[in-house]
Amino acid sequence: MQEMLERNGYGVVSADSVGSAVSVDLEGVDAIVSDIRLPDGLGTDLVRQLKRERDVPAIAFSGLASSSDVERAKQAGFDLFLSKPVDFTRLLTELATLLETRTARTAVPTP
Repeated sequence: MQEMLERNGYGVVSADSVGSAVSVDLEGVDAIVSDIRLPDGLGTDLVRQLKRERDVPAIAFSGLASSSDVERAKQAGFDLFLSKPVDFTRLLTELATLLETRTARTAVPTP
């Protein structure tokens, strides 16, 4: 996924676990894309923790995609949930939309 995002112009900071992801400096991070199941925890725990530090758009993906799985992810702070296998074209579209929406919402108009 990292390689595919980079090929499409995104800068990617990769983390392979909750532990390594929480140590990432979120200052330059515009979005979080995370699997729900990680080797040392859950993506829901990760996004709760990261969003306390900085409110950035977050996309979850998982092979478990029941309505309760989706609801848990959204309650944790994910803006979008994609089921596996992830349709990469949809991921790119949704990511661009989240980033545009966030930029438009936080832009300060100049007089």
